[in-house]
Amino acid sequence: MKILLFTNLFGGAMKDRRPISLALAAGFLTLAIGAGFGFQRAAVGERPVETFFGQPAPGAEPVKFCPEILTAEKHPHGQMAFSPDGTGVFWSAMLQDGPEQTIYYSAFDGKAFSRPTVAPFAAAKGNGGPAFSADGKRLFFIRSFSEQFVGDQAHFYWVDASILDDLKRKAKDLKAGEIFTPKGRLVTEGRIFGVASHDFDKDGRPDIIVSDYLNPARILYNDAGLEFKNAVPVILTSETAKTGHGVALGDFNGDGRLDIFLVYNEYPSRLLFGDGKGGFTDSGRAIGTPDLSGTSVEIADVDRDGDLDVFVTYYQERARLYLNDGAGSLAVSDQTFFDGVAVGDLDGDGDADVVSRREGSPASVWLNEKGRFSLQERTIDVGEGIGRLVLIDMDADGDLDLFALGRTARSALWENDGRGSFGRLDQVFDSGTRMAVGAIDLDGKKDLVVGFAVWINTGGGLYEKAQTISLGPVSALELVDIDGDGDLDMLAAGLDRATGRADLLLFMNTLRKR
Repeated sequence: MKILLFTNLFGGAMKDRRPISLALAAGFLTLAIGAGFGFQRAAVGERPVETFFGQPAPGAEPVKFCPEILTAEKHPHGQMAFSPDGTGVFWSAMLQDGPEQTIYYSAFDGKAFSRPTVAPFAAAKGNGGPAFSADGKRLFFIRSFSEQFVGDQAHFYWVDASILDDLKRKAKDLKAGEIFTPKGRLVTEGRIFGVASHDFDKDGRPDIIVSDYLNPARILYNDAGLEFKNAVPVILTSETAKTGHGVALGDFNGDGRLDIFLVYNEYPSRLLFGDGKGGFTDSGRAIGTPDLSGTSVEIADVDRDGDLDVFVTYYQERARLYLNDGAGSLAVSDQTFFDGVAVGDLDGDGDADVVSRREGSPASVWLNEKGRFSLQERTIDVGEGIGRLVLIDMDADGDLDLFALGRTARSALWENDGRGSFGRLDQVFDSGTRMAVGAIDLDGKKDLVVGFAVWINTGGGLYEKAQTISLGPVSALELVDIDGDGDLDMLAAGLDRATGRADLLLFMNTLRKR
C-alpha cells in the first residue's frame, strides 16, 4: 500500500503545494533513497549491488561512485536523485563549516559534473530527501525548520521540475568560463584607495572618480573605447595633492546637483560642490582636524531633515559624525563611534542606525532615536581579525544583514531578525580588505565580491564561490555597468607591496557575451 500510495502521489495526484503530512516521511524516505542511489533489492543473505544509470557495478561490494567535485566542500549523506533526463543530480549534504543541511545541484553532461550550487528552492536549514515524481514533472523534498529532522518541524514540499531549465543554464554559464575577464585592463595608475562612478558629463556612459594616495583626485571620463584618456583633477591644492583615501557622491547643498566628498589620510576631508556639468568647486571648508587620518566615509540623512550627513572613519581614532545644515556646511557632532562604521536601517523604523566595532572587540549596535544614537546592550561577537563591517540584505527579506569582512580572519554573514539583533550563519568566506555587492550573474540576487573572490548568491542566504582573481590586497572596489550592456563589470585596485602602487583595473563581465 505504501508503494501504491506514493506512486499516485508522485504521478501528480497532489493539486496544491501544501506540505504533506509528516506521518508519510518514513515511506517517502525509503523510496527516495532506493530510487536516488540505484540500489537493487537484495535477497536474504545477498549483498546489495550499487548501480549507476541501471548498469551493475562490478564485484559484490558497493563501489564508490561520487566524484570529487561533488564532495570536496560538502559532506554528502543519504539522499540523491538524478533528474529524469539524466542531465543533473540533486543530493543532500551538510555545509562544510556548520551542521545545517541543504540540497545541492550539479549538472551532468554524461562525462563530468559541474561545480555544485545550492538548489534555489532550498533554504539554509534542514532540506533533504530529493526525489522526482514518476512523470518527472515535480521534484519533492523535505524541509525542516530545525537543524535536524525532528518532531513536527519537518514537512514535504514540491517544486515544478521546469526549474531544471534555469539550473542547466547557470551551470553552462559557469562551466563556459569565468564571470569576469581574468586579466584586467589598466584604467589609471597610482595608489587608488577610493573609487566611485557616475555619468558626470551626461553622455550616457558612466565615468569614474578616484581618490589616490599618490596623486590628486580625478575624474576619468568614459569614451566609446573604454580608454579613459581624459583625466581631469577635481581639486588642486598642496593639501589635496596626495594621501587620498575615500570618496562619496551625493547632493550635499540641496541644489539638485551632484557633489563630491573626499577623505584624506593626513589632512582634513574636503567637500566639492558640483555645477551639474562636470565641474566642481572646493567649498573652502575643512572637515575634521589635521591630527585625524581619514580612511573611509559613509553618508546618510541621520536626523531626517532632508540633507546628507557624513560619517568619517579615522585611523586609530573614533569615527566622527558631521551634521549637515542643508547648505553643505558640516558641523561635528558630540557623538562618536568605534573604529569601523556601517550605516543603515537596522530595526525597520526608517531611519539610519549604526553598527560599529573596535579592533579585537565585539561590534556594537547604535539605534537612531530622532537623530541621537543609543548604544544597545546587545553586541555582535564578530571575532578577531575583522577589518570592515558592511550592511546588505543578503536574503531579500527586507532588512539589512551584516557582513563582517575579515582582514586576517575568514569573513562571515550575520542575519538580522528585522529588529536589529543578529545571528551568525555557518557559511564563511574569504578574507579581504574591500568588498562589493551587486547582481553579477544577472538573476537579480545580490552577489558578493570579497577581496578578489566572486561569490554567487544561490538563494536562501547561501553563496557559492565562482571565481578568484589574484592581484594582492584590494585597496578599491566598485561594481558598475561600464559598457552599458546590462551586466555589472568590476573596477578594482590591488596593492603591489614591492612598488607601493595600486593601479585601477577594469574587469569585464563576460556572461552577456556567451
